[in-house]
Amino acid sequence: MPRFLLSWSLLLIALQAGPVDAACSPRLFAIERSKNANVVVYDAHMQGGSFDAHEPVSAYWLMNTEKGQHQELNLIEKMKAYGFAVETEPTGMRMTMKALKERPARLVVAKGCPRAIMKIAGRDAFVARIFIKTREGSDSDVEFIELSGRAVVNGRALRERFTPK
Repeated sequence: MPRFLLSWSLLLIALQAGPVDAACSPRLFAIERSKNANVVVYDAHMQGGSFDAHEPVSAYWLMNTEKGQHQELNLIEKMKAYGFAVETEPTGMRMTMKALKERPARLVVAKGCPRAIMKIAGRDAFVARIFIKTREGSDSDVEFIELSGRAVVNGRALRERFTPK
C-alpha cells in the first residue's frame, strides 16, 4: 500500500474511533505570546455536526490581563498576524493562517468535536497551542514559534519549535 494511502487510512480510523468526547469544546486552539497573558482564541462554529459553511471559524482576543473579557481582532490584526482563510476542499476544509502560511491546518470533526490538524514535528497532530516568542521590546520581531498538540494516531504529546522564515 502506498505510504500516503496508509497514513490517510490511519488518520480516518483515528478520527472515527471511540465515543463522543464529553468535554467537547468549540476551541480549536489558541495563540499565546511572550508579550503578555492575552491570547488569541480560534473557535469553531458548528451546524448539525459539521463546520458552519458560512463562518466555520472565528478568532478573538481573550484579555487575561483585563479580567478575561473577549475583544474582537482589529482590521490590522486580521490582515497581518492573526488573520486566516478557510477554504473548502474535496477532502474537507483547510485553514491557512496569515502568520503560518507554510503550515495550513485541516479542519475535522473527531469523535464529535471540532479539531484542527497541523503538522507538528513532521506528524499529523491535533493542534492545541501556538506560542510566539518575540524579541524584547518588539511586537513583530519573532524569535521563535512553538507548536504543541497531540498526535492523531496515538495521542502522544508533540511539540516543535522553529524560527519563521
